[in-house]
Amino acid sequence: ATALRAAQLDAAAARDDRDAVASTIVQQVVASWLDVRAARSRVALIEGQIETNISLLGLTRARFLSSEAGALDVLQQEQQLAATRALLPQSQQLLRLRELQLSTLLGQDPSAPELPMVAGLPDLPPQPGLGRPVDLVNERPDLAAASKRLQSARQRLASSALSFAPSFRLSGNVGYQLRWFKEWETRDTWGLGAAVSIPIFGGLQRIGGLKQAVASRNAAARSLSAAALKARAEVETALVREETEGRRLQALEDQLRAARVAYQESSQRYASGLVSNIAVLTALASWQVAE
Repeated sequence: ATALRAAQLDAAAARDDRDAVASTIVQQVVASWLDVRAARSRVALIEGQIETNISLLGLTRARFLSSEAGALDVLQQEQQLAATRALLPQSQQLLRLRELQLSTLLGQDPSAPELPMVAGLPDLPPQPGLGRPVDLVNERPDLAAASKRLQSARQRLASSALSFAPSFRLSGNVGYQLRWFKEWETRDTWGLGAAVSIPIFGGLQRIGGLKQAVASRNAAARSLSAAALKARAEVETALVREETEGRRLQALEDQLRAARVAYQESSQRYASGLVSNIAVLTALASWQVAE
């Protein structure tokens, strides 16, 4: 019975391994999809920055033609435009590579990926609590597989220990006998028997099997402990990153808002001849870095 139970637990652990692999693939697909979204956003951002630089270059040339700006201002703005345009091919290459990676994970033809153009990102669910360690084991298939392997090892250890115990057998039979001896005779038959078997020979083999079962049980226990610690560390790390990245995102949004206002103000003042081209280029660089 213990050997059968161990085999059942091994089968259950194999199914959990399958679920763990499926979960890993899902994580890879989600991460790759986010990479594609980020690459698309970067391409769109650089294209927008190129349009902004073109507009500013047109303004600088107009001021140059009206003798309100020097040739150096035009050259500096042309350099800024060329530097921004140089970022576009690299971003397009990165986008293509990200799309190839995602299409491969989805089982599509990498030469002609069919990826949806989805705008925006899904809303995040509420931040989960840590819960109890047993909850983590139940929710993660890799930990569930390690737990079942430990149970299987314990069952095999019990089976190995039982191999040293004597075995008892009881037998019985009931029958009806018919025979011919000058005439037909009938008689009822029955019998009872008992046997005791004590393992004497093969003791060293059983001792070796017991030691192996103990070692397997200890290894499975340590594997489960290590996997549980790693899982809790991953959860703690994810919670810390989510909390800190939220604050960082808010700070970056404030920085972007301030940089945009500064650029708009400097460009208006530049158009009125109140500031130099250097102030506009500085504000533009700060805005594009923040973006």
